[in-house]
Amino acid sequence: MGKTRRFTGWGLAVGWGLSLSLLLGGAPAAVGQLFQAHDNIISGEYDIDGQNFVWAQDANNLIGTMTLYGMGYFGIDAAIASVEGGLVWNGHTVFTTRQEGIPLSIGPGITWWFSPATLNANSSIPYDEESAPGAGQYDSHATAVAAMMAGLDLFDGYLSALGTGIAPLAAIQSGAIAQSWDVENPGAFFMTKESFLTPYLQYFSGTGRVDVINSSWGYTDPTGRAVDKETGVSYAGFLDGLAHDNPTVALVVAAGNEGPDAAPGGPAAGFNGISVGALDYNDNHVYDHPAEFASGAPLDFYNPQTKQTIHGVRVGVDLAAPGTGMVLATYDPEHPAETDLYYINVAGSSFAAPMVSGGIALLKDLAKNTMPGNTNALDTRVIKVVLMAGATKTVGWNNGQAVNDDGVIETTQSLDYQVGAGLLNLTRSAELYQQLVTDSRIGLGLNGWDLAQIGNGDSVDYVLTYTVSDIELTVALTWFSNTIYDDVEQTYQDLSLSNLNLSVWLLDEDVSQLLATSHSLYNNTELLRLELDGGFTYGFTVTFDDMVYDMTMTDASALFETYALAWSAVAIPEPAAWAIWLAGLMVLVVVKSKLKSQISKPQGKM
Repeated sequence: MGKTRRFTGWGLAVGWGLSLSLLLGGAPAAVGQLFQAHDNIISGEYDIDGQNFVWAQDANNLIGTMTLYGMGYFGIDAAIASVEGGLVWNGHTVFTTRQEGIPLSIGPGITWWFSPATLNANSSIPYDEESAPGAGQYDSHATAVAAMMAGLDLFDGYLSALGTGIAPLAAIQSGAIAQSWDVENPGAFFMTKESFLTPYLQYFSGTGRVDVINSSWGYTDPTGRAVDKETGVSYAGFLDGLAHDNPTVALVVAAGNEGPDAAPGGPAAGFNGISVGALDYNDNHVYDHPAEFASGAPLDFYNPQTKQTIHGVRVGVDLAAPGTGMVLATYDPEHPAETDLYYINVAGSSFAAPMVSGGIALLKDLAKNTMPGNTNALDTRVIKVVLMAGATKTVGWNNGQAVNDDGVIETTQSLDYQVGAGLLNLTRSAELYQQLVTDSRIGLGLNGWDLAQIGNGDSVDYVLTYTVSDIELTVALTWFSNTIYDDVEQTYQDLSLSNLNLSVWLLDEDVSQLLATSHSLYNNTELLRLELDGGFTYGFTVTFDDMVYDMTMTDASALFETYALAWSAVAIPEPAAWAIWLAGLMVLVVVKSKLKSQISKPQGKM
């Protein structure tokens, strides 16, 4: 097999794969270089000259993990796979800490003993030095990504505030897709159809099946169906098929770092994964706006039935998470014996995506314990809308909502091009995730979700309870592209794409007034975010209008679509941020003394 086009991880660390000097004994360091310490994930700014942190904060807490930790969910009943160019190095301290019988102190007088699985590194193809130099190698980028998802660091038996991944007790697997590495472009690699498919098949449907797969690599793909000329493979198409056929395995992908004038790359340009953009922090160290490198131009849409491409009509980002100023565990091939090396001041959507993946592991841990046997709760479509409906609006967030000539708020865009629904907020998402629709769609609470079927030409109505106070209501809708994977032929097929729309109504006795509608023709996600007056009853409607394309050779009137819907209402004005975090602050978190003296307290809101 020959080489394909070059792929790369979506990380912006200056020295990925380079020979780097270590910050040892006062040795100078540069942005993106390594340093040696006993602490892992920090969000902050490191002063190279002064060799200390100007400011730092617990990156986990930025996205609401403390709420789930306080409920007792650390991901122990969830499994994560990292699929990158190379393998995660399982010799790092944040992975070797995962030993049998470690006591984890949750709070005074509360100690759990856990036995999480160790990290298993699985090479995608047999190593052949002549045909595939570097295949199956440990990789610094993959190691940093996995540390963000599920690193584990303890201090005197407690989780270290600066040394713990998002889902520290989740089982974690590692698969490599690189056939060979590009020695002239560090971090870039080549792959073949075989090297690409092997780990994904294992983690989607094989014996290594997991709950969530994270991939922080990418390539140019404006439609999500770009075909590699040498192998004839559309990598995003294959992943859409695998995600469709295995709906309880969530695929999370990094959107890319090409800037706001560039569309997200593949595989984020596909339909059935969860694409994540990167956020930067403001002067008060709050992650509230897109990073300047975040990809955010609209994607094109390729219609496989008409063979036509329509330019600039799709959103390629579903959600955003912090993606700058990170300190992450890594592997340095020139110092393979060092087990506590970290990159400082790294940035990229590569590190925002695993925040979301870790968050999904926490939610699935919650679902398996509070909704046992409910496979709907584990469905990727449900997970996606739960995260989107719970997301926090970022500065400048704009999904194209505008008042039309009829006085109705309307969007044909659905999501913000750079941040999707906004900042990942696990506190809100965990709250609404526990409020599933059971029997009736009438008199629903102000937070909740549903997974249901709808027929072509039909509509499904939802009615909320009477709203006392003014609220900001976010409603998210998603469904899959009907793309399937053919295991015999080892290919995929785009069969159809449904056109579902979302509307919000004011319901006053016998009168219904249309307030807003989201009807983007070429996306498979719709979203509305509205400020609504108290004293009324509101509802929303999902409609199945028609087909974008249909190659199933079936009467379109007989088609049904499975969709997921989630909604979240927040009182206006919203409670102070400190009160939200305090509600979940049941975990005693201790920073390590080695860095504690170097860290100044963050200014402004957390």
